[in-house]
Amino acid sequence: MNTRKQGFRLLGCGLAAVVLMQTAGCGTIFHPGRIGQTGGKLDIGIVALDGLGLFFFLIPGIIAFAIDFSNGTIYLPPGSAQLSPAADGPVMVRVNPGELSPARIEQIVREHTGCEIRLDRPDVQVIELQDQASQAIGDILS
Repeated sequence: MNTRKQGFRLLGCGLAAVVLMQTAGCGTIFHPGRIGQTGGKLDIGIVALDGLGLFFFLIPGIIAFAIDFSNGTIYLPPGSAQLSPAADGPVMVRVNPGELSPARIEQIVREHTGCEIRLDRPDVQVIELQDQASQAIGDILS
């Protein structure tokens, strides 16, 4: 009989732990640095995890969504980009090599992706490809 009580206690503690983890909100657990954001693009990964909680446990899933929205942890940080699921792969952009400069490359990336990049940052490494290497890459992409 004592073993049976311990089994029920263990099961109860396990269920309580699952419910507590789910009600804390996935974004709040995984990205505490995002707390306080007021809006932006939704983080698809966090939405999927909260939705999974909603699918398996209705009330804790609703609470997880509410917590992530109220904390702002369901949103991507400003300036970050998330790949679209409909992306067809790499896109080749043909440009006259004579007109390439860091500013022009930044402009091309901004036009084709919508993302701002800065090549003059100290943590960015820029490597110039040799003619044979760029031809090989061109063959691969085409």
